[in-house]
Amino acid sequence: MQRQDVKSSNIKSVGYDERIKILEIEFKGGGLYEYYAVQKDTYEHLMKAGSIGSHFHKHVKNCHDWKKIESVESPQAQIERLTNFITKEVEGIPNQNEGTVDFAIRIITELQQEKLKELEKDG
Repeated sequence: MQRQDVKSSNIKSVGYDERIKILEIEFKGGGLYEYYAVQKDTYEHLMKAGSIGSHFHKHVKNCHDWKKIESVESPQAQIERLTNFITKEVEGIPNQNEGTVDFAIRIITELQQEKLKELEKDG
């Protein structure tokens, strides 16, 4: 999910997926959280609030189920983690796995490059 940087003392960025009604909040301290069943107007009011942090605490934090996402990984860290998983866990002859690893790395790299282009365009 693409997030937008916001002006807040504690919140770094906010993202919203209207289709599945998930709000993502990335905190400056490094935590990334998903909040579920969030209506579009709640997201819109949050983004327009004079104090995003205060609005978040009053209208989102204790009003929706949530889950902490373990970490915000860099694209390179995602590639390395996937590569390690595939090379350790995928059964078969190593040279056959190399094609799978190369394919997975290419797809992830392309997705990450698209995401970075979008962020650069928005920033």
